[in-house]
Amino acid sequence: MEVSAVLLIGVDGGGTHSRLILSDETGQILATGEGGGINFNAIGMEQARANLFDAAEALLGSQNARLSDCSLLSVGSSALDAPAGEALTAEFCGSRFAPERCLMDSDAAVSLLAAARGEAGILLIAGTGSMGAAIDARGNRYVGGGWGYLLGDSGSGFDIGRRALLAAAEAEEGGAPTLLRALFLRRFELNSVRALLPVLYGPDFHPADLAAFAPVADCAAEKGDAVATEILDTAAAASARLCAFLYQQSGAEHVYVYGGVFEHSHRYNAAFLNALNELGLGHLHVSPPLLPPEAGALLAAAHRLGLAPAAFLSKLEQSIEIMRNKAKSKENAR
Repeated sequence: MEVSAVLLIGVDGGGTHSRLILSDETGQILATGEGGGINFNAIGMEQARANLFDAAEALLGSQNARLSDCSLLSVGSSALDAPAGEALTAEFCGSRFAPERCLMDSDAAVSLLAAARGEAGILLIAGTGSMGAAIDARGNRYVGGGWGYLLGDSGSGFDIGRRALLAAAEAEEGGAPTLLRALFLRRFELNSVRALLPVLYGPDFHPADLAAFAPVADCAAEKGDAVATEILDTAAAASARLCAFLYQQSGAEHVYVYGGVFEHSHRYNAAFLNALNELGLGHLHVSPPLLPPEAGALLAAAHRLGLAPAAFLSKLEQSIEIMRNKAKSKENAR
């Protein structure tokens, strides 16, 4: 297989996993891949570096290429809320990659670029963590949220998972009864929530891992559990307030929502829309992004290299549509 003269990698780097996409200079997608989380504020620089560049090497290897063949690596990282400077980029790349060929920005920024494609818009992320970004009609950028787990990461999977586990623990000690306790005990095959302590405070558990417990809250809420429902409603309201803040800053009326919580929790989405209405923002148009965040990272790379933006975007959209149709065909064939 002949290696393209120009290889671009776009990365959507979250707290627990990352998605990568490889294209040539025309926007034609060559391959996609996944890797571990790259939030170095949460897991440390060494682990984040290894997770990304191991995944990038595997992605390029699928095309008989090496890391040194990559013309530009564009990274949207949940550890950032603004473009990374030269020193931080060099520290992140270490000895694995040439920092002058690495472009780093926040995951919210590349997600917004993929969603709004240069137009005014608001992007809200509710995944492992939470964050928001907006761009106004003049191209000015705004950010909100993204405070990390030490300050709660309101509205995120971490926030929901932590509150759900705390509610289960409180129920065990005479607090409000909730189905959450039984669901946690069943999941971990334990007799008490207290028996989880060695896991929660063990060397292999990170606070961000609490985000994996968010589906437990969603399951309980779907079964009518009042405590779980309140947890999800409170988290969704936090995202709505973040949206209101970004709307006040930008005036943008199209809101793009992204992340595992928005993608998988019907209750959270309904509560979010209800909260927007209560804030007088029911007129905002809410939808998921048409392009995935890693495609936004590719668009940033194309801009940096001076590639024709309209032609690159058109080819990229065509490639993504073809990929989605193939994925649907495989799913329907099962």
